Amino acid sequence: MSTVISMITVVLLIWFARWKRPADVPESDERTKKLGAYAATYSWLLTLVFITLLFWVDNLAVVKLTVMQALGTTLLVMLLTMSVFRWYLNRKGDVE
Repeated sequence: MSTVISMITVVLLIWFARWKRPADVPESDERTKKLGAYAATYSWLLTLVFITLLFWVDNLAVVKLTVMQALGTTLLVMLLTMSVFRWYLNRKGDVE
């Protein structure tokens, strides 16, 4: 039941974000696609660093994580870093 509620919440949040978007803002153009690609690349690299860190945390027995905790935190890191990098690159402007 909680999965259904979570899915409905995500769908409503996405719908609300798209509804509140100004009409004069394009869905995507060459610049936003380029920035999105760079954000995805940076996020992917940071996620690899995070997975390496998780490996060493488990190997050195610093913290005992379950599989669900490790996968959940990895997914969270992926999503958050993608969003942060996209926001940063949009504010910064063009990438070289």
